Amino acid sequence: MRIDHHDGRPRARTQAEAAFALLRVLITGQVLFAGESGLSLSAVAALVDAPPAILRAALARLLGDGVVVFDAAHGSVRLSGETLAELSAPQVMH
Repeated sequence: MRIDHHDGRPRARTQAEAAFALLRVLITGQVLFAGESGLSLSAVAALVDAPPAILRAALARLLGDGVVVFDAAHGSVRLSGETLAELSAPQVMH
């Protein structure tokens, strides 16, 4: 998704926007394909519209926070087990 200023000039995603977009892609993949699905780094770069430096910083933050994990053997990123557990936990609305 392309992001523009209110006057139509293009702008780069922030690190937070890139992290959110990455999570949206990974959660969508989880819903569609279940299991421990992941995406290759090249797929992540193709699906998240952000400059490489911003995307790397967002990914590093999510990795550092334990939200996602990197599978070096397959070169892929996926949601962590803890994140999956939190997403599937029943939510109580008050």
